[in-house]
Amino acid sequence: MDTNKVDLLVADVKMPHVDGAEVIRRMPEDVGVMVLSAYNTEEVKHKLFKRLVVFILR
Repeated sequence: MDTNKVDLLVADVKMPHVDGAEVIRRMPEDVGVMVLSAYNTEEVKHKLFKRLVVFILR
């Protein structure tokens, strides 16, 4: 199988069957991260701040 490099991960913080924050933490440092979320709390922002490129509140 061919592998392609991921340039940008688009994720939500709360997803079925998976913790979005954990997925984001496991991504390589050179992958950009955009979060679309209804959870606009300081805790969420603090957990993800180091990796975020964009945080969009929906």
